[in-house]
Amino acid sequence: MIENIKNINDISKLINDIIILRCSSNSEINNIVDTINSDMFECVQVLDPNAVINSTHLIGAYANAINAFNEHTNISKKLNVEFILFAAMKREINKAIEKIGVKSSKDFVLFATEKDYNKKELKILIDKSKKFIKTEKEQINAAKLYGIDNASKDIKDFNKFVLQKIALSRLSEK
Repeated sequence: MIENIKNINDISKLINDIIILRCSSNSEINNIVDTINSDMFECVQVLDPNAVINSTHLIGAYANAINAFNEHTNISKKLNVEFILFAAMKREINKAIEKIGVKSSKDFVLFATEKDYNKKELKILIDKSKKFIKTEKEQINAAKLYGIDNASKDIKDFNKFVLQKIALSRLSEK
């Protein structure tokens, strides 16, 4: 696991190991999750694309989850659960899953961190995948789910606000 994330070089290492894809499949979501949760990845989640703001949202949640484990402030015992808590900006797993958990195998976001990534094995499960990109309007709509409705037009400021909200989610929950 990566040490505490303290500078831009740590973030660069982190990003190189992250896979974020928009996917669809004819398989049952439980089959996908069970297979993907094997030893291929260190941290894996399938998420509702409507509840994901952008890639920065997920990378920030993952970075916070890593730091929580390294600082022994984690709520859960598993990194992928800690990640979803931060991604959903919740302190309870049921509320987190309700907020950001996958709703359908027809449209979901796959977030995974490489361990022993096997593209061929993954392709068998997922019928279609593409890089996860959202329009500005889609990002703003997703941000509203988290109470972020006064976001700046500048994307850098917007992303800073999203990351602040993730970090502050541990202190209080609405």
